[in-house]
Amino acid sequence: MNTKLVAIFCAISVSCFILGCYDTTCENEDCPTKKVITEEDIDTTSDALVGKLYVGDEFAIKAYHQINQTLRLGKKIDLSIYELGVPEITSLLSHNEKYYHLNTSPVMEMEKFIVARGEQYECSWNINSMYEFCHDMNHFESMSGVSRNNLMPDDEYFKIANHWKDNIIRLDMPENYQFYPYKRKFGVNGSASIDKPEEITETIYEIGVSFASTLDGWPVIGPGGKIYVHLSPDGKILATKLYRKSPNKLITKLHASDIKTADEALKELVDNREYDLEDYQITRAEFGYFYWGKNSVQNILSPHYVFFLAPADSRYTTEVVEIVSAVKGKYAKMIQSDYELEVNRKKKQIVHDVSDSKRPETPPL
Repeated sequence: MNTKLVAIFCAISVSCFILGCYDTTCENEDCPTKKVITEEDIDTTSDALVGKLYVGDEFAIKAYHQINQTLRLGKKIDLSIYELGVPEITSLLSHNEKYYHLNTSPVMEMEKFIVARGEQYECSWNINSMYEFCHDMNHFESMSGVSRNNLMPDDEYFKIANHWKDNIIRLDMPENYQFYPYKRKFGVNGSASIDKPEEITETIYEIGVSFASTLDGWPVIGPGGKIYVHLSPDGKILATKLYRKSPNKLITKLHASDIKTADEALKELVDNREYDLEDYQITRAEFGYFYWGKNSVQNILSPHYVFFLAPADSRYTTEVVEIVSAVKGKYAKMIQSDYELEVNRKKKQIVHDVSDSKRPETPPL
C-alpha cells in the first residue's frame, strides 16, 4: 500500500486516533528505518525509569508486554469495565470558583459548552465529555517569553503544577484512579532580523507540565486520562485542562478469558482493515484503559490495545495508529455499542463541518 493510500485510510478510518497523519518521502538511501520495539527494549527502559521524573508512554508500552505475559502464564488479572460518571455542573462551578474566582453565572455557548468567567480566568466544560478548560484570558498563549537562562529550575515548575493538580483534581475521583508525571514541554518563540535571518533568537513563553493516569495499576491511554497545566516562565498558572468524567462505577470485573491476546487483537485488525502485515511494521504497541478526547460521548472505560504501524518500506514515514478493544466474549457487544456512539458523533460532526462553513469558531480547547 503506498503512502497516499495510507494517508487516505488514516483520514477515513474511525479507529485511527489522530495523533497526526503525515507523509514524508525520503529522497535518498540514508532515510532511517523505524525501529520495532521489543520486550528487551522495554526491560531496559523500565529500569531507566528509576529516578526519572517524567515517565511518558513507558507504562503503556510495558503494560502491553505485561498483559500478554500474564495471559500466557495463566495468571490472575486485575482488569475491569467501568462506567464514566458525570459530575453535576453546580459541583464543578463551586469547586472551581475558589481557585479561579469565577463570578459570572454559567451560560451555554454554541450548544456545546458551559462557560463561566471571572476577572482573570474563564472556565468551560464540554457537555459531552466534561472536558474542562480554564485559562487566563489575558496571558494564555500571549506571553512574549524569556531566554532559557531566565527560567526557574525545572523542578520548580513541576512543584507548582503538581500542587495545582492536587488541589483542583479531587472531585468525585476514585482512589484507584491515580495520576503520575507524564511529560514536560516548552512553548518556544523564534525570531530573527531581516539582515541576519540565519541567527534565530529563541525565547520560552510557556512551560507545559502534563500528568497521565492509572486505573487499578494499569495505564489509562488516550487524551482523556491526562491533566495539562500551562505555566508562565515566572510560575503563574496560565491554563489547566482535564476531564471531569471519572471511572467511579464498576460494571464488571474481567477474567483472563475475557481478554484478547495481542495476536488475537492483531488478527482482528488485519481481518477488519485488510492489512497486509508484510507491508507494515509495528513501531510501538500499548495496552491500557482507553479514554477518548475532548469531544467524545464515551460512557464506558475498558481495556484496549493500541498499535502504531509504519510502512515496511523505509522511504515512507506515514504512521497509522489503530485502536482495538481488548475485551472479548459477552462484554464485547456492550463496548462496541458505546464505541458506535462515538462513531456516529464523528460522522455527524463531519457533516456539520462541511455544511456549516460560517459557523463561529470554537473556544480554544
